[in-house]
Amino acid sequence: MSINQDALKKLRKARTKMLLRLPFFGKLATHLKLVEADWIPTIGTDSVRVYYNPEFINALSKDEIVFVLAHNVMHCVYNHHGRRSGRDKKTWDSACDYVTNNELIDLRVGKMPNLIKVLHDKKYTDMTAEEVYNDLMQQQQQQQGDGSGDGSGDGDGSGSAPGSFDEHFEPNKGDKDANEQGSEEEDGAKSDGQVIMTDPDYNEAQEQFKQAVLAAAKSAKDAGEVPAGIRRMIKELTNPKMDWRELLAAQIKSCVPSDYMWERGNRKTRSLGIHMPDMDREDRVEVCVAIDTSGSISEKMLRDFLSEIQGIMEQFTDFEIQIWTFDTKVYNRQVFGPSNIDDLVEYDLQGGGGTDFDVNWTFMKHEEIEPNRFIMMTDGYPWNSWGDEDYCDTIFLIHGNDSIIAPFGITCYYEE
Repeated sequence: MSINQDALKKLRKARTKMLLRLPFFGKLATHLKLVEADWIPTIGTDSVRVYYNPEFINALSKDEIVFVLAHNVMHCVYNHHGRRSGRDKKTWDSACDYVTNNELIDLRVGKMPNLIKVLHDKKYTDMTAEEVYNDLMQQQQQQQGDGSGDGSGDGDGSGSAPGSFDEHFEPNKGDKDANEQGSEEEDGAKSDGQVIMTDPDYNEAQEQFKQAVLAAAKSAKDAGEVPAGIRRMIKELTNPKMDWRELLAAQIKSCVPSDYMWERGNRKTRSLGIHMPDMDREDRVEVCVAIDTSGSISEKMLRDFLSEIQGIMEQFTDFEIQIWTFDTKVYNRQVFGPSNIDDLVEYDLQGGGGTDFDVNWTFMKHEEIEPNRFIMMTDGYPWNSWGDEDYCDTIFLIHGNDSIIAPFGITCYYEE
């Protein structure tokens, strides 16, 4: 099969434009092999190659090609191919397109093609493909119940599963018989079907692409170029989620050098007749705790959190905990040390209005408080800024939404 040079040239020019203006997408686009495929109507990817119909590419402008290339890159970044897990394929493909297109349109990446129907609905902003899929399936079930659905859909966010404009190939799937009959092209693709890879080859390709994503995000000139969903995914890859109790303990204990001692012993185990070594801290550890009362924090969550803080601090010979609540003001500041630490879990919540994270830093600066660690328990929705990232080491313990990531400090998530 002879290669359509016009289509290939347009694709390469679009990738060059992406490298210059949208380096995050451009670098990942060049990581995928371009394979001419007149056996598909438009374009598609198997997360290793981009298959394209030359007639479709030749009918698009350069900016439209940028959009469809970036669209396929996003499928690979999110591993949409490997996440279907038995879901209805047509509906899953539509859900993936909604997620992908919403982010590309928000970032103004290229131009939506006029030649094809592009699925876009703002109500799916910041939703995962799984969440969109569930919504689409619910719509289909409702339509089947009232007899209004015909299974075709119109792609406007309502109706039965709308169609995706591109091909979403399953991993290691293809027309095996056609591949065996076809001739091998120089780029490794069969002339009349999708390439079938072995599992080891596919897994290796996936790992290489994951590393390419991390490298592309790191070198992106403008962090705003990287979609929010991808930034969250990269955060999870580079900072795996850790149990909040373990993270708090590790962060507080790292304030000063430590060793074990038997003289004092651990208070909790000593009261049970069990003698365990305590942490020998030569330095005083000072921790400030702020509790956001504008969110829906429950009494159980508060006691669980404070009990964990108490248990951690009791391992130090000398410590101070300053605790307060806040909404748009700071309330009920109290100080706890070795002599009154048992009273910590009885602390009362006050406040409950709006939310202004900045009041905490204003308060600490006014009172000349510089803690070893500042811990904020919050629902993660500040009215304005998240605070002063340069003032002290900060830990945000977020409850209710594990997709929120603080712009500085360490983020962990409350789970019972």
